[in-house]
Amino acid sequence: MENFSNSKLIEEALQREIIKSEDARAKLLGIAALIFAFVLSVVTIFYYRDFIKVFNQKPVGIYIVIFLFVLLAFREFNISKFLKKMLKKGKVIKPVYRYVNIFLETTIPSVMMLIVAVVQESNLIILTPAPYVYFVFIILSVLSLDFKLTVFTGLTAAVEYFILVLYLLNKYNTPGMELVFKAEYFYLGKSIILLISGGLAGYAAEQLRKKISNSFEIISERNKIVNMFGQQVSKEIVDELLSQKEITESKRKFVCIMFLDIRGFTPFSEKREPEEIIKYQN
Repeated sequence: MENFSNSKLIEEALQREIIKSEDARAKLLGIAALIFAFVLSVVTIFYYRDFIKVFNQKPVGIYIVIFLFVLLAFREFNISKFLKKMLKKGKVIKPVYRYVNIFLETTIPSVMMLIVAVVQESNLIILTPAPYVYFVFIILSVLSLDFKLTVFTGLTAAVEYFILVLYLLNKYNTPGMELVFKAEYFYLGKSIILLISGGLAGYAAEQLRKKISNSFEIISERNKIVNMFGQQVSKEIVDELLSQKEITESKRKFVCIMFLDIRGFTPFSEKREPEEIIKYQN
């Protein structure tokens, strides 16, 4: 019974940590989306002529992508608010919802690249730093604290990117691909995404460390309470104290109390160590 109670407590604590991690992931993804939107805007302004030179038209597709990044940020910040409400109500996220959410998020880079390719009528997008955006979603999936979910994120990104590349290579035959490799923004974009991905990975690792530390603290705190009260009150009362998130309210009950006196306890206790006495009493 005690093992079951411990497992239940740890599971509840883990579920709370998962929601907190999902909240952190949503916030980070929202911030990352705004950063990408800002970087794309700056790059488009400074390299506007280069875009026209490569694509032979205005970067309309890039404008659409910037708008989609802003929408993504708005979505993630709203998800963060929703998760906070769930945490307050003590609810649990159903696994199917987490998988659907991860799939939708990981599909966003694929949709963005497809839009740019169709609008610009070119497959040059697959040579740009755009595919590196998948790394952001994969890295942040670590905060889901679920191995299968993280693998699912990587699998979704890999399959979608491969299908997209096959489609665009067959759909468009774009001359002058070598111009992309000579453009500064080609390498600048990749460097920025790698930098952001590294920072996010570091943050994710730090969050995992804190989650593990918190779990040990919860278990340690429970053991302290059990050791402190377990010898003086019943196990049912200890479990109730542990299950209460706030101060336990007093209750009025009809009970039967029996007072006992151990015969010969005084001379018994005089000849023994405190540890022996406590063990004898319990």
